[in-house]
Amino acid sequence: MSANKTKKATGLRLSISAILLVTALAKFYDLAEYNKFRGLLELTDPVITILKMKQTVFIAAVAEIILGAYLIIAKQKIKPLLAIISFVTIIGIYRFIKLIIFAPEPCPCLGSLLKPLHLPKSIEDILPIVILIYIGTASAMALWITKASEPKLS
Repeated sequence: MSANKTKKATGLRLSISAILLVTALAKFYDLAEYNKFRGLLELTDPVITILKMKQTVFIAAVAEIILGAYLIIAKQKIKPLLAIISFVTIIGIYRFIKLIIFAPEPCPCLGSLLKPLHLPKSIEDILPIVILIYIGTASAMALWITKASEPKLS
């Protein structure tokens, strides 16, 4: 793989890792500030109805930490990108089911990360989807760059 393509693929991987780690930390902050977010965290998850939102948020945060760390330390080129694509697919399916069953918002997808920005509600609602699309697109691009630059066997 050329040095330039390796840098691009690595940069995409690290940007995804940074997003995952920051959103995981925001979720852990919200869980630590339980009294402040009790109303939301005590709701039953609308998709996985055997869980409360606090459990779903905890599972998501742990998965984000594990995947974010894996993206940083992994020596392989393809497996981390496939892990990201799998993660995005799972989150995408979850959000799609939530949309289909008309589950009420808010979504604690980004924790309270956006609150200090005082963004309009419409932007707060769409931002997790935009981030999910970025992560999926960036991982697919990094996978394509990595696969396209591998030597071809004849």
